Amino acid sequence: MTALRSLPLRVAPVPGEALDSWLEAVSRQLRTPWNDLLPDLGLSDLRQKPQRHPAWLTLLPDAEAAALSAATGIEPARLRRMTLAHYDGRALVVEPKPRMIHPRRLWGRSRGSFFCPDCLRDNGGRWLLSWRLGWSFACVKHRRLLGDQCPVCVRMPRLQPYPPSQLSEPSRCMNSQAG
Repeated sequence: MTALRSLPLRVAPVPGEALDSWLEAVSRQLRTPWNDLLPDLGLSDLRQKPQRHPAWLTLLPDAEAAALSAATGIEPARLRRMTLAHYDGRALVVEPKPRMIHPRRLWGRSRGSFFCPDCLRDNGGRWLLSWRLGWSFACVKHRRLLGDQCPVCVRMPRLQPYPPSQLSEPSRCMNSQAG
């Protein structure tokens, strides 16, 4: 691993934002595909170890949190609140060794995300972490039910990471069929 350095631009997370959404916003600001940034942030490159749900989105260990904090200027505690482990024991159960959500305990769901189209429009396409919880069904801010299907591919959004070699587009579904 090469020595980590601070990124030249800072992007603040929006309140309640999921870690992958924020990383996509950082990559858009830098005009660099988000997966190209991951090794420079101390996170696993999704091309080297393909997975539908990055382990660091579920649980951010101390070393990864410290590296990401050093590169971005965001405190490790805030970065951890952007992972599903923030809800461990309250809304879902995180299995630490494989860093996965137990899908049949509490309100866990292993992948995908609901969404509020109005929130996505208001916050520049940033996805909230709470939308990934199995009990999330309504947006209290906009007083509407959350969406559960991409209007393009008719699948649940965020079933997999955005294609690693492309810049993500705000509010856009990441499923390959939506391309």
